[in-house]
Amino acid sequence: MEMSTDYDELGTRLHQFKNKGKNAIKQTRRRKEFHVKLRKAKKDDQILGRRHVQTLQDEPTSSPQPQQYPLQEILAGVNSENREDQFLATQAVRKILSRDNQPPNDRIISAGLIQKFVSFLGLFECPPIQFEAAWVLTNIASGNPAQTNAVVVGGGIPGFIRLASSSYLKIREQAIWALGSIAGDGPDCRDLVIKHGGHDFVVALVESPDLSTFPLAFIRNITWTLSNLCRHTDRPPPLEAVKR
Repeated sequence: MEMSTDYDELGTRLHQFKNKGKNAIKQTRRRKEFHVKLRKAKKDDQILGRRHVQTLQDEPTSSPQPQQYPLQEILAGVNSENREDQFLATQAVRKILSRDNQPPNDRIISAGLIQKFVSFLGLFECPPIQFEAAWVLTNIASGNPAQTNAVVVGGGIPGFIRLASSSYLKIREQAIWALGSIAGDGPDCRDLVIKHGGHDFVVALVESPDLSTFPLAFIRNITWTLSNLCRHTDRPPPLEAVKR
């Protein structure tokens, strides 16, 4: 599947899961109201467009900044039974975590959203939500050790490994990215990824007959994740995993 059209297809798939028989005017009004609240919550001068945390830093413990997003609206959307509301709320969290200079990872964790997003990884009938949830969890797993551990404890590792069966390359790439972030946190997390079969997921991609058609960025992610699975030489990974 071509990466250039992959996300377009994911977006198209979203519309297949809107609740049928609902009043279209109410659905449109709800979407508009939700987006208006999100736009009001943005601070343009904080937008960085960063997707992956390169330097892991703890959030400051003094002079906390006031929250600039409608958490209650997001909670309502994530916990809704409506797939479109779930998608919009999850996408809102992803944008906040990706663009904020000091992403409120701990607020998302404290709100009890990790397990909900992990459950979204299993929505194979709605790939757009899978993708957004995987991106949210990847950003949180790229944070400090406590934040990475929250994703692990919430069931993130098996959730990401299940995405190996996704027919969408972008979703598999996001899963690889997340597993690499988790494995890079330390030998305990690395061994958990291996224990759940994460190395098999990565090796299967390396052995794929379509590897030459993968985008270069995806191949770099695979290589980076493999290197993290072999890191921490003071506590080497299990020999049987390395032999693969």
